[in-house]
Amino acid sequence: MPSGDITSIDFTLTKSQIIKDNGSRGISFRSGQRYHDAEGERKRALKQLAYYAGLNRGCPRAGFPVFERVRVLCVVCYPKGVGRADPGNLSHTVKPLIDGLTEAGF
Repeated sequence: MPSGDITSIDFTLTKSQIIKDNGSRGISFRSGQRYHDAEGERKRALKQLAYYAGLNRGCPRAGFPVFERVRVLCVVCYPKGVGRADPGNLSHTVKPLIDGLTEAGF
């Protein structure tokens, strides 16, 4: 893609897809001898979501960067009526999305 072109990919996530950085990241517990990692499953799902979104935007997975430079703008919107919010707590949600786009070739 020529430099100067802007590609926008929007992700609208549900409450169950969000991973917070303030300790409320989900449930991890021991079930018998198996360790259930709910956060890891959600991270893998977010990465896969972004990977397929990147491929659908025409970004070929070619083993080399398609763009010379990439700028990521993350806009966090909270539902009306949320009193206090800290968008920085969503870094654990944004990182897998960026990783998926990187794997897709962005």
